[in-house]
Amino acid sequence: MSTFQPFHCGECGTTVQLATGSGRTREYVRGYNVPIPDDFEIPTCPNCGEIYVVPELADELSAVLRREFLRLQQRHYRQMVKILTERHGVAQKDIVQACGVTPSYLSHVLAGKRQASVTLTRLLEAFVANPAELDRHLEGHPWSLWNTFYVVAASGRSAPKRQKHSPEWGHRRHAQPGPEWSSADIGVGVAAVPKKRKMTVDAA
Repeated sequence: MSTFQPFHCGECGTTVQLATGSGRTREYVRGYNVPIPDDFEIPTCPNCGEIYVVPELADELSAVLRREFLRLQQRHYRQMVKILTERHGVAQKDIVQACGVTPSYLSHVLAGKRQASVTLTRLLEAFVANPAELDRHLEGHPWSLWNTFYVVAASGRSAPKRQKHSPEWGHRRHAQPGPEWSSADIGVGVAAVPKKRKMTVDAA
């Protein structure tokens, strides 16, 4: 940092100087802000507080943020695994199986030696929030949600007003059962909706 040369702030024109501070954060991974150590010097405008990450500082700051991120990630993962193993009686090998990762991958994350993917983090968070989802995957029924979310009315009944078309499945309807249907009128499956016929008008 001895190569740093003071410059003028682009916001207010005040001379920017190296400064420490508390409560500073910076995004390390998309969606994850990591605290910057209080004693870490960053070019800061003393007037408006604007922070500048100059090229000669970028690599050093990135290394500091990575260490802090891995520490926070390690604590978060250990807490999630503890909840699943102690409260719900799931072995760590079962967690590995349900997440589709290798035992060594998860071990390195828990040891704070490897950065986990955002997908794995979100998946574990979902399992902690809803352990039944973890059980469903371990029991070999990963596709059973299909029958939960896709329902159709029995023949001769109209769909509820809040029924929505699903852009993912083209002409198939993605519906949720409502008060317009009784339990006897609901069948599991996917309904194919016939395309509307085009009407032509002959010119007089």
